[in-house]
Amino acid sequence: MRMFTNALIMQKAYAEEKSDLFFDYTSVIQRIWIGYSVESGLQDYELASEMSMLVPVLLATPALAIECHYLVLVIQSMEDASTSHADPNVDHGPSPFPGKTQSLMIMGHVTCNMIFHNIQKGSIFLASIPHLTYLIDLHYDSDNFCDVSRGLKPPSFLLYWWLLDIPWTCMKNLETFSVVYPHLAEPYKTCSYIDHTKGVDLHVEWLTVSAPLYRQDPVSFLWMEPPFPVTHPGQKRIQLDGVSFEVTDYCEHFWQFYYTWDKPWSCGITDGSEGYRVL
Repeated sequence: MRMFTNALIMQKAYAEEKSDLFFDYTSVIQRIWIGYSVESGLQDYELASEMSMLVPVLLATPALAIECHYLVLVIQSMEDASTSHADPNVDHGPSPFPGKTQSLMIMGHVTCNMIFHNIQKGSIFLASIPHLTYLIDLHYDSDNFCDVSRGLKPPSFLLYWWLLDIPWTCMKNLETFSVVYPHLAEPYKTCSYIDHTKGVDLHVEWLTVSAPLYRQDPVSFLWMEPPFPVTHPGQKRIQLDGVSFEVTDYCEHFWQFYYTWDKPWSCGITDGSEGYRVL
């Protein structure tokens, strides 16, 4: 993060000098990941100090992946920046959020946690988001989603708390809500998946809910009847009353007790069918 911020500072200096070395990162960066690892955790004060330089790039990036611990700080920084650039002497009513984010991906969120209640009500950033995706906490939720992959549990069993956490009154433009997880259908080597020295190659599965259909009647939303559908690698978009599943042909290496989403994300396989075709 610091290296990238230093690069932005350098480009700002080049721009002021009208140097031929100036390069505008905001015109080319399509995806940004703000994550956390045990080895090199990004402290709150470090991220906060870099935000003034990062915000212009974040606002111009179509796809953002953010560790849930940093979500409030990142969103507040972008909204503060957009507000500060508005003309206080001109009242044209509420202004649209200037960001270009089409896809917000959240990491580290587990089914029993609530993260959006810490975000200011009326968030203009969240109101602009059409696609919201969670990358499951591999340590916490893998076993539960294994049962979804095998058709043993309904999706509503796992998604209830996440859907309850979404600020629906604010996210009026939300089109899809997705959860991405390793496709843990049998047979797979459980011991290898747990053992960080080995790991196991797994396909990736998306569970997607149509936000407009769910919003119409959350209580009576049709989640499908048992037996629940089992989706196999390469099968795409089995649509059932606003709920769909898709599993990649492509495999990636996973360990249950280590955060290993960064490489699948960078390859695009966590973004849905359009994403993993870039491989």
